Amino acid sequence: MALSVLDVFKVLPRQNCGDCGYDSCMAFATAVIKEGAGIDGCLHLPAAAEKIFPGLKSQQKAGIGRKRLSIENALAAMHEKVLPLDFSAIAAGLNATFGMDGEAPFLDLVYFGLPYRIFKDSVRYPPGADDDPWDAVLLYNFVCSQGSVALSGKWISMKDLPNSVSKAADIKELQTQLAAWGDGHFEKLRENAEKIGGTPETLETRSDAAIRFWPLEKTPVLLIFYRSDPTEGFAADAQFLFDASIVHYLDMESTVFLTERLVRKLTSLPVSRRSVAHPVGQPGD
Repeated sequence: MALSVLDVFKVLPRQNCGDCGYDSCMAFATAVIKEGAGIDGCLHLPAAAEKIFPGLKSQQKAGIGRKRLSIENALAAMHEKVLPLDFSAIAAGLNATFGMDGEAPFLDLVYFGLPYRIFKDSVRYPPGADDDPWDAVLLYNFVCSQGSVALSGKWISMKDLPNSVSKAADIKELQTQLAAWGDGHFEKLRENAEKIGGTPETLETRSDAAIRFWPLEKTPVLLIFYRSDPTEGFAADAQFLFDASIVHYLDMESTVFLTERLVRKLTSLPVSRRSVAHPVGQPGD
């Protein structure tokens, strides 16, 4: 029998401390079941909670209980879209490596610093990677773009894109969460950034940190971070910028999902926002 929100809630401390990034333990339990948040986002899990770990991990991997588009349907749709593509022809434009496994073509891509092998009917995850199938959906979206556009060298925000009001609000929530966490864990933020390949960027304007990330080799993301200054009355702030060419590789929902992944890797916290993004489209849909 699948675990319910109540099953997860029962093994939580139920102190509503907010350290997980959610307003209450019930909200966190709901995110675990309905949105796939990691239960290890609770920093005060009692030992008794370990009894549900195996079943919960299997349930999340299968997408059981999620309130949004099922993973199976999303992957099936992406398999259909990728099927007619000539991997050998699009590999160079995506900075991917083309190969054959018997009669099965594949593309090798680097995603958050790790090598992934993309077949037309499956994705091979590297050892140690979190094999979340929503990452596979995003990678298929990237492949389906068939992009070959060069990086523009121009940084833009989500709100600079047309018809992006709701997605810009989602990015804003992610920036707010990162700013709140990073202000109290600034050195840890820089350490985590280095672990996933972030490199310092020199800007003309002052900031406490400017770091460029390469989640995919054609989708660089720039994080600009400002620590709080109580004496001047300035709150902490974080900004995510994207190369203007990103519209040729990912749709807006996929870009938000990519940013969520980045925030999670930087903070080790579950993402908390109005609606967790799942990449379901592709540029041009």
